[in-house]
Parts: sequence; structure tokens; C-alpha cells
Amino acid sequence: MKVYDQEEKRLDAARTYLKLAELWRERIAFAQEGEERARFLDEAQRSIEQALPIFRELAPTSYQETQHVRSTIEREIHLKDLEEAIVSCKALLKVYRQKDRPLDWARTHFKLAHLYRDRSTSAQQAEERASLLGKALQSLEHALPVFREHNAPASYYEAQGMHADVTAAREEALR
Repeated sequence: MKVYDQEEKRLDAARTYLKLAELWRERIAFAQEGEERARFLDEAQRSIEQALPIFRELAPTSYQETQHVRSTIEREIHLKDLEEAIVSCKALLKVYRQKDRPLDWARTHFKLAHLYRDRSTSAQQAEERASLLGKALQSLEHALPVFREHNAPASYYEAQGMHADVTAAREEALR
């Protein structure tokens, strides 16, 4: 009986952690700032991490369901990180003006194109994916002439290859 009671208490704790994670995720919709959203995601992830070992040991079906919630939270964190990186690159473009630091400016556009392409893979609707890929193409089109003009062949060929890949992906999204 003692063993059973202990297992039930642990399962109850795991269920509570899972419910907390779900509540933290629901709060994201009401977050006013990015920092608040990040905190909610971190709390949701911490709660999931508390539940997983208990479910793995005592309730394999719940463990699988909790793993799914964990994956969802990790995707949301990844999207948040991508969005923050995009904002940061845009800020860098204001600092690195093309005429003052052309290669830094072009490399920032190239990085921004990577981020837009990565973000597009998480877009659920084809229109959003096409829009993000269009932004990636714009950044690449800014970077390519600078790489060519300043004799940066490795960067130029890498950007050119990415341009072809992004163009194909955008055409696919538009179909």
C-alpha cells in the first residue's frame, strides 16, 4: 500500500506539472512583451521537464503525450529565438550602413536571409511561407552585388546557391 500511495502521489505531481505547462503556454497569448513570452515558455518547459521522468517511469502513455507537449514548447521557443534574431539583424542593418561597411552590411543581409528561410519552414500557411521566403530573397538580392563588387567569391557563390534554393522553395509555396 505504501508503494502504491507513493506512486499515486508522484503521478499526481506529474499531472500537476503537465497542467502547469499547459497553463503557462496559454498565458503566452496574453503576453504583452517578448520577455514576458520568453518567461512563460521557460516556465512551461521547466514544468514539462519535471513531469517527464515520473511519467517515463510510471505512465508510459502519459510520457508519450508529455513528449509531444515538450516538442511543441521547443518549437515555440525556437520560433521566438528566430524572431528575436530577425529583429537583431534588422537592428544591425541600421548600424552597418552599406556605404560605411559594405561587407558587414552584406553579411548581415545574408544572415537575415538564412533566418527568414529557417522561419519559413515553421510557417503553417503557404502565403506566410512565401512571404518569408520573399523577404529572404530581398536580403540575398541586397547582398549578392556587394559580395561580387568586393571580391568575396565564397560568400557570393554561397549566397547565389541559397538564392536558387529559396527561389525554388518560394515557387513551391506559391503553387
